[in-house]
Amino acid sequence: MSKNRLPTRVNLHKKTILPTPTCELCNANLEDTYHIFLRCPMAAAFWNMIQIIPEISSLSDLHNL
Repeated sequence: MSKNRLPTRVNLHKKTILPTPTCELCNANLEDTYHIFLRCPMAAAFWNMIQIIPEISSLSDLHNL
């Protein structure tokens, strides 16, 4: 995750595997690692459901968490 090696839609789009890098869950943003784990409304709902508010500013902070 911290090395940006997950098969996100952005990474798969760069490799011409997918036609678009847009998140399929929210259709609003590019699906990169940061979006999947923090910015996507589905991710926010997950964090809210388990009652954790990640106060991080980078993916390396999330990795350490």
